[in-house]
Amino acid sequence: MSRAVFVDASAWIAITNRRDDYHFVAQELYRELLAEKTPLFTTTWVAYEALSLIKSRMGYKKTLELWEVLNNQRLVKLVAGNFTLIPSCRWRYPAFRPSSTGRVPPRALGCS
Repeated sequence: MSRAVFVDASAWIAITNRRDDYHFVAQELYRELLAEKTPLFTTTWVAYEALSLIKSRMGYKKTLELWEVLNNQRLVKLVAGNFTLIPSCRWRYPAFRPSSTGRVPPRALGCS
């Protein structure tokens, strides 16, 4: 079994929204992860963020489609958001500061 992969809101949005700059890359990676039976997990906070943005950009139908994926326990483990997840990663990058663009640098994704 592969190591579990955390899927953030930006990835769910890219997977769902064909107009997203990263849609095709995200779709391809998502399909590979599913084919390899890689465990995927996300938090309720991430789900709320992705669902809210998809609803405002794409409407209710696409929001419902994403919810069905997020709520499918065979595809995704939906973990209750809590503050213990954040400090467990913060020690790795004590000097981390969000960039002026608001994007998270790749080095910040090394939490396990």
